[in-house]
Amino acid sequence: MNSLLLLLILVAFSAASDNTSGISLSLLRAHRDGKLVSFTFRLTNSSSDTIYVERGGWSGDAIHSLKIEQLMNRKWLLVGPVTDVPSSELVEIKPSEAVESTVSLSDPYLSPSRKRSFDINGLLRGSLRYFTSRDDWECFRKDPTVRKYTVIESNSVNLSSP
Repeated sequence: MNSLLLLLILVAFSAASDNTSGISLSLLRAHRDGKLVSFTFRLTNSSSDTIYVERGGWSGDAIHSLKIEQLMNRKWLLVGPVTDVPSSELVEIKPSEAVESTVSLSDPYLSPSRKRSFDINGLLRGSLRYFTSRDDWECFRKDPTVRKYTVIESNSVNLSSP
C-alpha cells in the first residue's frame, strides 16, 4: 500500500511540475551599420511543452515582445523598443523548434516612455516575454497588468561606441 501511495504522489508531482526550463534566448549577432544597430536572436524550445510568443504589430514578422536591455549603474534597464500594447498575433513554438528574430534600433535610441535617448553601447542583452498557454495570452491581452507570462534573458554582448 505504501509503495502504491508513493507512486501516486510521484505521478501527481511530475504532472504538476513546470517543464519550461528548456526555453532559451540566444543573442547571435549585434551589428552596427551607421546609426542603426541590429540584434539577432534565436529562441529555442527544448522543453516538452509548446510555448507562445507574440508577433506582429509594429514589429512585422519579428517577435513583438523582444526587448533590448543595457547595463547601467549595475542595473539592467530597458532601452527599447517600447511596446505598450500587446500584439494581436500569437505564434506557437513547439518542442524542439527554434525561431530567429531581429530587432533594430537607431543609435541613439529615443525612448518614448522614458522621454530620453540612450546611446546603444556597452553591455547589452535581450529579454523576451512568452506564454505557456493561449488562455494566459488572452488574459494578458484583456488586462496587461495580469502577469501570466514568463520573461527570459539572453546572453550579453559588449558593443563598442561608433
